[in-house]
Amino acid sequence: MLTKEELSAVSAHEIGHIKHEDVEIGTTLVLIPTALGYISTIPINLGVLAITIAADQFHLLLATFLLTLGIVLLAATFTLKIFVLWFNRLRELYADYNSFIVLGEG
Repeated sequence: MLTKEELSAVSAHEIGHIKHEDVEIGTTLVLIPTALGYISTIPINLGVLAITIAADQFHLLLATFLLTLGIVLLAATFTLKIFVLWFNRLRELYADYNSFIVLGEG
């Protein structure tokens, strides 16, 4: 069970999330790497398929390009996910700060 002071601190923290629209911003931000991750599978799969049926040098080059594009997009996905994790931590700090402003020290 929480004491009254702890309950007030938790409530002020959660109100800080609502005040700064963290749910809306966080949900929108997490969609970007998720969508990019799904999109990156398209050139990867097409590249693998193109390698298996490549008949000449041009098709092999096209397959290599598709694979490279997919891998670059996948790497961008992981980079953006790290940014999202940093951003979520920042929003938690803002909510903690809101709790401090509302309740003062202690």
